[in-house]
Amino acid sequence: MKRLFILMIAFLLVLQVGPVGSLAEDEPMIDITVYDRNADDWLKWTNVNMYDDVNVKITSTVPVMTDYTSYQYIVHVAMRTDFWCEPYNVVVKINDVTLASKENNSEDYDYELIADNPYFSDDFHLVFDPVKFAARTPGDLIEITYTGALLEDAVVGAPGNPNTVYLEYSNDSHGTSTEKTPEDEVLVFTYKLDIYKYTGNLEASEDTPLAGAKFELHIGSAVGPRVSIERSSQGMYNVCGTSSWIMFPDIGPWYDFETSASGRVTVKGLAAGTYYLVETRAPTGFSKLSNAIKIVITPADDTGAYAMTVDDVIATTVNVPNNFERGDANCDGKVDAADAAAILRHLVRLQALSNQGLINAKVTSDLGPVSAADAARILRFLVRLESKLY
Repeated sequence: MKRLFILMIAFLLVLQVGPVGSLAEDEPMIDITVYDRNADDWLKWTNVNMYDDVNVKITSTVPVMTDYTSYQYIVHVAMRTDFWCEPYNVVVKINDVTLASKENNSEDYDYELIADNPYFSDDFHLVFDPVKFAARTPGDLIEITYTGALLEDAVVGAPGNPNTVYLEYSNDSHGTSTEKTPEDEVLVFTYKLDIYKYTGNLEASEDTPLAGAKFELHIGSAVGPRVSIERSSQGMYNVCGTSSWIMFPDIGPWYDFETSASGRVTVKGLAAGTYYLVETRAPTGFSKLSNAIKIVITPADDTGAYAMTVDDVIATTVNVPNNFERGDANCDGKVDAADAAAILRHLVRLQALSNQGLINAKVTSDLGPVSAADAARILRFLVRLESKLY
């Protein structure tokens, strides 16, 4: 009986005095979102051009900190793959009042920014002054914003380019132990175009790749703004967005890109949207496209999957055939007697036809080389003895 009485007294004393060190009364939460221009809203994912500004926002609230005179509140931010930011320009606010950083106000600051490079980094940490933070009003809104960009090695499509955040915070008012919140993330996507320039019959696998074709990409229409391009270190072409903080060498901008010996060229780092591919220069001896090709890139969902249509047909590659007009042997854009004369001059070796001219000149159904029969058929077509050319 005496032992039970002692235990009851001890229990009452604990209730009156309380624990030696109070645990945190609530678990702080932290959330990260990214600004999506199309939705004009802060979401969990977006898509952008490479080197465009990407605006990121982190939000939390001041937790309940009863019995705390010093409270550890540390925000850890990490950017993965090739997403970078400028930590020096991070803005931290509580209830819409901008706080002072140690970097800008070493005498009286609210937080310290820690990064390997404050001007260009893929991670940073915000360490709030423990004493000042413990005096904050619970429930006040904490907002952290920064601007980043996707660089040359950014992931195209899935799985995207994540930005993550977690919070490290005190959990004992009389100790130094901390806990961590679960990690939260946003995803930033970008896309690409694979282009193939060829002559011949692609469907019958009788195509020949054409090197040296030059193109430009226009936004919204064939005469819309041109997409700025830079040559990457991997031999591809990257989109140069409109970043406000990444400086490019003052020798641009560039707009055109060129097919390699494989007839192919890749443009990496495009946001979703409608584009028009314009051929500005055909390979030597061939003809360029007479009309622009319409390309629409549409994100499927937040997994990074996306769809592409080429002239309203679903495709994975933009196939660009060599443009030619049957019978136009001299490649002047029309069929007339001069084409028949050009064939005859070629046959007697006075003036050779170009590669494109040889393709255009073949208007008979035989499989042999260009001959006088082709010149004769063109002339018969011109005087309407033939209804069509091959």
